[in-house]
Amino acid sequence: IMLTSIFPCCHKQPPEESNTPKPSSSHPEQAIMTINKETIVMWDGIVVATPTIGTNDGSFDIAWSGVVLVHENAADPKVVGEPPRPGSAADVVSDKKFSVTGLAKPVDGVADGNKFKKYNIEITGGDGWELGDGKNHQDKKHVIISSLQWRGSPDGSDQLCYGQGEDEYGPFVSLGYMKPGNRITLARRCALEASDGRVGWTVQDVEKETLKAIYDEEEEDITVRPPWKSQVLKV
Repeated sequence: IMLTSIFPCCHKQPPEESNTPKPSSSHPEQAIMTINKETIVMWDGIVVATPTIGTNDGSFDIAWSGVVLVHENAADPKVVGEPPRPGSAADVVSDKKFSVTGLAKPVDGVADGNKFKKYNIEITGGDGWELGDGKNHQDKKHVIISSLQWRGSPDGSDQLCYGQGEDEYGPFVSLGYMKPGNRITLARRCALEASDGRVGWTVQDVEKETLKAIYDEEEEDITVRPPWKSQVLKV
């Protein structure tokens, strides 16, 4: 449904962008002690969704865990490419991990157990995430819009994921996608300043502005891959 470097699909690839900025510095092997507005923090890992016991509202308990990559000097998100996966491995190599939990409720409010549709996921429990400084960092707020299970689709927007929240460094917005195996890669623009209009966005605003920026309704496909390279994550 998207280009083959993201999803196994047959969709055409958008033209290569000219004047591509120099790649950012990502240091999975060393401690990154400071996060600022030019930093993009990427999470990559598997999502597990289990029906919540004792409810009839269609909710799922969520567990999401994987690795953290920190990209410095990434004021222009175009410098942040796909996370490196050695050889044919599915996992990204990093010594920084994350493990979070939360609750997902269907966006449409219908309790039908359909994991392929979109859910609002509030995810602030669990161990949190690492920066290599010996601490576990916790999000104060983290809301994601995503499906709970990957499936092939001709519509390039179906696998997109959107996030919004706040951590100890300030408000953030994030963009990413789900891959086969229910693997979500989500990149956050950190430490938004008070004067930044995105501070007032909801996760629904992130979705709306992203689709406005990169979705071609006629082609039923996105025009920027990976999605975090869009203007939505610019400083």
